[in-house]
Amino acid sequence: MLKILGCALIIGAFGSGGMVAAAYFRRQVAVLESFLRVVSSIGARIGFCLTPLEKIFSELDDQQLSGFLEEARQIGAGKAFEICREQQYLSDSEKNLLGTFFRELGTRSAGEEKTNCDYVADRLSAALESRRAELPKKTKLSRSLCFLTGIMITIMLF
Repeated sequence: MLKILGCALIIGAFGSGGMVAAAYFRRQVAVLESFLRVVSSIGARIGFCLTPLEKIFSELDDQQLSGFLEEARQIGAGKAFEICREQQYLSDSEKNLLGTFFRELGTRSAGEEKTNCDYVADRLSAALESRRAELPKKTKLSRSLCFLTGIMITIMLF
């Protein structure tokens, strides 16, 4: 009876590791979607309404980016992204792209800002499509590998 309980605990522990890895991949997609919405919203408000950046950031609300948006309201978007950079679930190229975007935000004319927002939104949407296509594969792979590792260790121990 104890062997069966031990087997179940080992497989369950490794299986939960696979679930955590799958949740991490889903979180990456959610954060990327949130940044895409923020960049698109900034571009639309600058392009159509010529809204000041302070007002844009005061009106933005997103659960995924709450820490970043709160910091952006207080100290500015460039500094806020650098502070929150390691908390984001993004690749280095995406962090560099967004870091440059937020640091340079507000240093150009409205037309140039709109063009830059469109460029960053296009790059983020391409990365998002790539992540969405990979998400089911990575989720299934991480779950399967962790469960199989748990089963393998159980077989080796007993």
